[in-house]
Amino acid sequence: MDIEAHFRSLTDELESLRDRVRNFSVNTPHWQTDGEWKESVLRSVLRGVLPSHIEPLRGFVIAPSAGSGQIDVLLYDNRRPLLFRNGDLAFVTPDAVAGIIEVKSLIASRNQLRSALHSLADDAEVIRINRRRDEPIFVGLFSFETKIAGTGWNGALEDVRDAAGGSLQRAVSDICLGCSHFAKFWRTAPESTREEPHDAWHLYHLPRLAAGYFISNVVSTVAGESVASNQGLWFPEQSKERRRLGQLKFEGT
Repeated sequence: MDIEAHFRSLTDELESLRDRVRNFSVNTPHWQTDGEWKESVLRSVLRGVLPSHIEPLRGFVIAPSAGSGQIDVLLYDNRRPLLFRNGDLAFVTPDAVAGIIEVKSLIASRNQLRSALHSLADDAEVIRINRRRDEPIFVGLFSFETKIAGTGWNGALEDVRDAAGGSLQRAVSDICLGCSHFAKFWRTAPESTREEPHDAWHLYHLPRLAAGYFISNVVSTVAGESVASNQGLWFPEQSKERRRLGQLKFEGT
């Protein structure tokens, strides 16, 4: 199986679906639906690969003393009860969350990147401090397009680290910016045979492959044992580390 070709086809699929509603909006002022459509596009693609007990919805996480903002893609573990649901809109408790994803149509600047990361980190913190520490969740930012380029990438990892604010409870684990840039937080070093702490974000340039890596990492987080047993069917054989643009260590606790 050619995994890189599959990842490129995922990018093509996402871009095609992204543009389907945009084509109708060319002559429509104050268009409001485009962003919501992009969220539904990503939820639809995820629905096709996630195990049946993980549902990509949208909604809010309610904890005893706090609550999240509105979450674009709320990965709900349907083995847990709901507080409320109406269609794809759900209100759930922190233990019922397998992951959260912030979806953006475009991140045009590092200022927009910082804003999105801090909002996502706030929601991640609410969830993580109200659930068992040994239950990982996926925390991701997915932007269909980006205008960050050139030297702008030099500070992007600093923006990711700054959003964490020195707390792993706030760490964003996976970031897809456009079709070709992907960042991931590694608790242990990739390709290492030893379980030594690494705790660093790596930024990669992966031409037309970033969305595929993002989606496979969602599945890996919620169904890790199956993905680990079939690694060659979920990720390209050639390591993405050779395409790494940089790395930055986490600072804090």
